[in-house]
Amino acid sequence: MVFMDPASIMLGIAAIALAVSIPGYALSLAIFPKKDELDIFERAAFSFILSIAVPGIALLAGNMLLGIGINFISASIAYIAIAAIGFIAFTLRSRALLLQGLKQ
Repeated sequence: MVFMDPASIMLGIAAIALAVSIPGYALSLAIFPKKDELDIFERAAFSFILSIAVPGIALLAGNMLLGIGINFISASIAYIAIAAIGFIAFTLRSRALLLQGLKQ
C-alpha cells in the first residue's frame, strides 16, 4: 500500500482550505464592505458557501455557454478571477464609502 508523505498531505489540506475560503471571503467583502455588517461567524459562513457555489456556477456557465472544458486550468482561472473580482469590488466600494463619509 502506498502512502503519501506528510508534506503532501499538509499541502493538500492547505490547498483545500484556501479553495473553500479565499474566493468567498473576497465576495463577502464585496457584498458587505463594512466591518460591522457581519460578525466573524456570518462572514465565515458566507465565505464557505460563496466559495463552493460561485466558482462552480461560473465553470458550468463557461462550459454550457462558451464551450470551455472543465479541467484544472479552467477551474484555477475561475477561482482566481472570482477572488480578484471580489477584492476589486471591495476596494471600489470601500473607497466610495470613505468618500461618502468625508462628504458628510
